[in-house]
Amino acid sequence: MAAFDFPNSPAIGASSNGYTWDGEKWVSPVAGTVYVSDTPPVAPVNSLWWESDTGNLYVRYYDGDSTQWVLAVPATSAASISAVTYVAQTLTAAQQTVARQNVYAAPFDAMAYSGMQINGSMEVSQEFAVNGGGPATAAGRYIVDGWIAVSNGPQVVNGSYISGTAPDGFTRAMQLWVGTANASPGAAVLVMFQQKIEGYRVARLGWGTAAAQPVTIAFWIRAVRPGSYSGAVRNGAYDRSYPFSFTINAVNIWEYKTITIPGDTLGTWAKDSNTGLDLAITMMAGTSFCAPAGAWTAGNFIGATGTINGVASTSDSLILSGITVLPGIEAPSAARSALIIRPLDQELATCLRYFEPGYFESDGWVGSAGTGLAAQMPFKVFKRATPTMAISGQGGAGVAIPANFSAVAPRTSGFLAALNQCSGSGGYIGYFSWTADARL
Repeated sequence: MAAFDFPNSPAIGASSNGYTWDGEKWVSPVAGTVYVSDTPPVAPVNSLWWESDTGNLYVRYYDGDSTQWVLAVPATSAASISAVTYVAQTLTAAQQTVARQNVYAAPFDAMAYSGMQINGSMEVSQEFAVNGGGPATAAGRYIVDGWIAVSNGPQVVNGSYISGTAPDGFTRAMQLWVGTANASPGAAVLVMFQQKIEGYRVARLGWGTAAAQPVTIAFWIRAVRPGSYSGAVRNGAYDRSYPFSFTINAVNIWEYKTITIPGDTLGTWAKDSNTGLDLAITMMAGTSFCAPAGAWTAGNFIGATGTINGVASTSDSLILSGITVLPGIEAPSAARSALIIRPLDQELATCLRYFEPGYFESDGWVGSAGTGLAAQMPFKVFKRATPTMAISGQGGAGVAIPANFSAVAPRTSGFLAALNQCSGSGGYIGYFSWTADARL
């Protein structure tokens, strides 16, 4: 048998005469052991180590210079295998497309119907033509179906329904613009867009209970004055509020904002035909109406502490479009936000629940002096509650509209109108325009 000469004080992993030094002894390269431990063992080449606290398997490897433990199956990152993870990722457009195809999600039309907002695209305006509207008031003026312009204070702010200025994918917007500025607003002064959402539409959130769910608000906004703006979600009694803030970064550029609001486990939230949730997007708010952003608080607040004064100059304006109020914590990306807006014909049917205009004409009625005519005119859509009726443009030969013109009941499909006071016999024509207002 040949004699072997081994070096003194070899390094771990050193080779000599076909053997390897494992730190304690020279071992044959064919020898091997499987070690199980939480920490790396001192072991010869050709050994395996199963790391018991992670489940990783390592191989003892000598690369000619040193010996180390190497993962038997190399670790892979989400990026290396194009995986979608629960942590934030920066994905290319192509990767996002593949992710949407690979990860199950509700169709966008289903997301649209989950939206609790009314007329978020501002396409329905039954009262005003394009560029119509009027001065915002302290009580609030509807400037487009579902949306109210509110201004309380010495400033004069006008609300308008506009076209030609809208983010991509939308055709309409609503605007607040300053007629008379207020550079130093008092504590109880405010200017805002407001929508009162019916309790039936928001009951699914379970607010006011331990099971309260979050809601995510997304919208497009454009302003002359950049800075920190705000808004709030309130209950119908205005004694629970969640102020939130957002930043407008550039002058007259459409920007997309999303805000997720945790469910409120306290307070009383209507789940019927009354106001279930009140949404405010604020242009200016005095200190009495502001509270710290990002927390539920008792009281009536429509903005966050430190919000900008957006009515300091007659050049100021604020424009909104593409607003969605979605259950949960998800909102579409800016590029896909228009895809979850309800189509115009279906949005119109929703708006008719709250406000409907109409026209009546009686042609060829034969009557005599003092006689009257009753006419049943059906609503297009079932109303939220008994509407307030109003008439205008009435006329006709010998015809007057009496005081008993009214809606009959909140759960019927029409109302009863009367034409009377005929001045004589013969054919008469009576006509008038009407509105039925069941708005919150």
